[in-house]
Amino acid sequence: MRDLPVRIATVNTWKGDGPYEARLATLCDQLRTLDADVIALQEALVAVDGSLSTPGCLARELGMTMATYAHRRKCRDVEGREVDSWSGLALLSRWPIVELVSHALPTDDEDGERGVLLGAIQTPAGIVRIANTHLTHLRSRSELRREQLDAVLSDPFFGRPAAARFVCGDMNATPGTPEIGWLLGTPHDWHILDAYEAADGPLMRATLSDRNCHVKPGTGERVLDYIFSLADTAQEHPYLVDARVVLDHPSDGGVFPSDHFGVTVSLAV
Repeated sequence: MRDLPVRIATVNTWKGDGPYEARLATLCDQLRTLDADVIALQEALVAVDGSLSTPGCLARELGMTMATYAHRRKCRDVEGREVDSWSGLALLSRWPIVELVSHALPTDDEDGERGVLLGAIQTPAGIVRIANTHLTHLRSRSELRREQLDAVLSDPFFGRPAAARFVCGDMNATPGTPEIGWLLGTPHDWHILDAYEAADGPLMRATLSDRNCHVKPGTGERVLDYIFSLADTAQEHPYLVDARVVLDHPSDGGVFPSDHFGVTVSLAV
């Protein structure tokens, strides 16, 4: 085991909703404090004309490399202004991203495009392969989320050499749902762990919570955001430590960075 940890974080950045500029500043401040090495972003707002970019701003302010997958294009209200924009996926990395793959996932016309962004990152601990995705929000489409996860797991990208492999993102499914049960409890080509549980993260792990002022009162506490570790066997997972819910407190001005909290885990291989 190398003594240099690699810290991974994932967060749904909530497009341009709410007080976007204040949220973006808060998100940047809290990510700077977190000091993650690799960050997976979902609902990453990018204006078609280049005037706004959540991943671009964060990459610049944090001094990180950026890769994006632009999809889910539409006009969105951003602080009173109509912006033709994508709500896509992005990866930020402290180290070089040496391989990129992106493609669509199975979808439903009621939901719109869904996809996955896969990046191989050359860390000091070796190549770490990461899939960043955001599954359908349609509550009744558990089987569609399972199909989407299956499409991610079966991508040849994961079969190439790596020191560690992860699937990150907003799964729009809580622990105990059929799709998460299928992922963790059914034999696959990979042995799969919930990295948060494997690293003994705190019991309070909700990432959607009405403690957050951007969330509808009465929502309660839900776990929707995950980091999963993939390995050939149960013995070949990296050593996982320091799992936490992050980006879960407001700025001094009372602004939370997103409507979701984030998740982080560190590893050594």
